[in-house]
Amino acid sequence: MTRYMNRSAVLSLLRDRSDEPSRTLAAALRGADQTEMLPVTTIVPAELVATYEVRLRRSEAGEGPKTVGLSQFVACLRLGNATEMFSITIADTAWIGLLDANGVLIALTCVTKNSTAVHPEPIWRHRSDFIIRAALPEPGRFEQLWSRKVGDDTFEICCIPFFLYDLALGDVVQTSPHDGREYVLSRVLEQSGRYVFRAHFEPSMRRFRDDITAGLEELGALMEWSSPTLVAVDAHSPAHARQIAGFLRERSEQGQLMYETGHTA
Repeated sequence: MTRYMNRSAVLSLLRDRSDEPSRTLAAALRGADQTEMLPVTTIVPAELVATYEVRLRRSEAGEGPKTVGLSQFVACLRLGNATEMFSITIADTAWIGLLDANGVLIALTCVTKNSTAVHPEPIWRHRSDFIIRAALPEPGRFEQLWSRKVGDDTFEICCIPFFLYDLALGDVVQTSPHDGREYVLSRVLEQSGRYVFRAHFEPSMRRFRDDITAGLEELGALMEWSSPTLVAVDAHSPAHARQIAGFLRERSEQGQLMYETGHTA
């Protein structure tokens, strides 16, 4: 069940709160359109606990986007005294609030989009001993790369790139200081001969993910998931890359995924 409230009503809920998410949301709302209507959805806390516990663990481990107030948010879900949820997104920050049966705001968490893409499960984690960064085309954005140090400023890539082009698992790269960061990829010194593909699943395509994952595993592909909708796929040789490309092309033509190669040349 869904009802609606305007932003001025949210400001009223924040009036007596002093926690950081409440302060930042109040400041953001004061400069926004107060009449915009926001959906408030009835929830069953027990159905949400597992999802937000995973997010809390990732946040505490320094993975994923910056999150504030999530511990109290999860505690309220565990207690089961939340009955409704609302969310507000302004610029690059999203706030999610919990209301009790009396309409009182009992928990608020805010999530700021991370400027660094991370690899939660790097495929060669066992051989990596260092993390470097690589600048992405968008200003201020980076991809974190698990690697193995082979020299003072040289590293072997130990993950499958999610967003970078012309870089693959096993490549040896050189780094240099950049924008206050010490180890930022500057060039590829030695290519591994491996290839990268990336498959994206729109909402209507997600029912095909398990079958496609199984098909790629049968072909001997290595995979890393950036999110439930994006997977990076590694091929170990040109012949292997042709096999995987053929598989992805066929599934794309059937409307089961969208894909690209990680090479621009």
